[in-house]
Amino acid sequence: MNDDEKVEQAKFLLQFISAGIKVLSARAAMLLALTLTFFLFAWAMAQPDTWRFLGATIFAVLIFLPTVWLDMRAG
Repeated sequence: MNDDEKVEQAKFLLQFISAGIKVLSARAAMLLALTLTFFLFAWAMAQPDTWRFLGATIFAVLIFLPTVWLDMRAG
């Protein structure tokens, strides 16, 4: 194996690792957003109020749905 082949293998390995990191970071962000959305809706259901549900829904639309889109794009 010559030096050019080693360089090509190293480039391929770095590209593979980079793609894996992007997917894992998107999944971690999605898991965090899902957890926060769950707790916000649990808080809203503890003492039902229109404003609590509205706040939880706005949070889910502005935070959780974009992270799902990010995850689909990264994967």
